[in-house]
Amino acid sequence: MYLAAGLGIGNADFGGESSGGGLGLNLPEFDGDGDAEEFYGRMVNEFPCHPVFLRNYAQVLQSKGDLHGAEDYYYRATLADPEDGESLAQYAKIAWELYHDKERALSYYERAALAAANNSHVLAAYAGFLWELEDKNVTDGVQENHLQAKQDLKGAEEYYSLAILTDPMDSEALVVYAKLVWQLHHDHDKASSYYERAIQATPTDSHILAAYASFLWETENDDENGSDSVLPNTVSLQEAISSSSA
Repeated sequence: MYLAAGLGIGNADFGGESSGGGLGLNLPEFDGDGDAEEFYGRMVNEFPCHPVFLRNYAQVLQSKGDLHGAEDYYYRATLADPEDGESLAQYAKIAWELYHDKERALSYYERAALAAANNSHVLAAYAGFLWELEDKNVTDGVQENHLQAKQDLKGAEEYYSLAILTDPMDSEALVVYAKLVWQLHHDHDKASSYYERAIQATPTDSHILAAYASFLWETENDDENGSDSVLPNTVSLQEAISSSSA
């Protein structure tokens, strides 16, 4: 390990759960991607084992569409700080996008969830990956994958639940968890309660409102078709918005 003089680093504990890695780094703000790429490119050349610079440079490369370059620097960031849950999750995500290597992605997501057990974004990313695996199994139509698909969904449900416990105001995790509850259990009351919590957390988010509206539309159609029973006192979208802003 090393000390980076002049960068606000007073010890070798790199901790990776924030943009400054827990080091008190005063990182500059950039007007464009070019400035960020030039800065972090210079930093990783000067400090090739610094996990924050490696991860941030990987993010810049990823935003520019250089996925293979991003993969390399995310991987180097995981070596520089094996306990950085964000880097581990980002590497898992990009390895899956590039190679569809399920075992490698699962391994890094599991490490990320263990390293960042209190980071709702990392937990939600892992849950989203498990749900994507289930969708892929269904799309492929492989019969022997049915049990694995169910296990993937159960795993997704567990990690979205953990993400919500970690950050009860994470409206995106709340909405996705509500969708998953409905898909897995068709539990209207439970799904509706999580949609309402999501609206209360971010009452002006159009995506959250649209997701709840879609859910109400779907369940109303199910009720009309007699396939599922929806309680008559279901909270409407307008009522949920009104109560959240009261």
